[in-house]
Amino acid sequence: MNITFPRSMAFLLPLLLIVLQSCNSPFQPEQVYSPKLVLYGIAFEGDSTLVVRVDVNSKTAVSDTTAAEPITGLGGTLVNAANGAGATLAAGYVNGTNLLSAEIHLVSGMNLTLQVHADGYKSCSSNLTVLDSGVIYPAYYTTSVLRNPSGPGQPAPKFTVYPSPQTAAIRLTMALIYNGVGQDGSPVTGEIDLAPSYQLDTTSYFLRINGATTAVQFNLSDYSDAFSNAVGKISSGRVVAVIRLLQVDATLYDFYSISNGFNDPLTMRTEKPVFSNVTDGLGFFGSAAEDSLTIQVFP
Repeated sequence: MNITFPRSMAFLLPLLLIVLQSCNSPFQPEQVYSPKLVLYGIAFEGDSTLVVRVDVNSKTAVSDTTAAEPITGLGGTLVNAANGAGATLAAGYVNGTNLLSAEIHLVSGMNLTLQVHADGYKSCSSNLTVLDSGVIYPAYYTTSVLRNPSGPGQPAPKFTVYPSPQTAAIRLTMALIYNGVGQDGSPVTGEIDLAPSYQLDTTSYFLRINGATTAVQFNLSDYSDAFSNAVGKISSGRVVAVIRLLQVDATLYDFYSISNGFNDPLTMRTEKPVFSNVTDGLGFFGSAAEDSLTIQVFP
């Protein structure tokens, strides 16, 4: 069967690398083994398709689950709590991965219940509220700083994020995208990424905010270096700053935190607890929302 992936799948892939780094290691809690379905589902606000990955847990250690066997009898439904309407999830097996998909317009505030079943496994379920989109608002001086970072006495670029009330954590990044004619006369395009000031190390991708309005800064010297680099790539053309906001709910943030350890490089973890919001199963079913703001900074 053919599965049509949602528009955010291009964005979902790097998110999966961040959030789902433990997906290649099956859930193996220190307790009596019982076969269970394992769900990995992210509902992106605004998408028209939901895709859920389905695995099964293992009684013994498995070093590679990248080519799981097809799960017989796999199926499920997605129910909208507001009107009781249900959508049947179609099962597919793509590149060694079991998937369930349904065409549904994911509107902010929608309460969804996911129910999944398969032969030989207990039916499992989970629910979520689809996050609302957020707002990225630059400080009054930020646009002028972005266009002239080397000016005297310039402050650090700062943006205020107005999140969804259900947002547990955010990731705010900036990219300088240049497009034009290179110094040798040939067409050139590229992107230079910048991390926010709160990202002190490789464990702090997300900032916990619990739905609160939050100000985020970018280091002025880092931006100035990136700006000079981007402008130096072109003899004519333009450069834009794209500020990207990713919001995740508590389910995704908790799974990320447990899978990737503490947001503290000095702490040693001696055990890794199992996180799941799936009843009678394992894994997670959470929501995310992405937004962006584009500012032309050159010329």
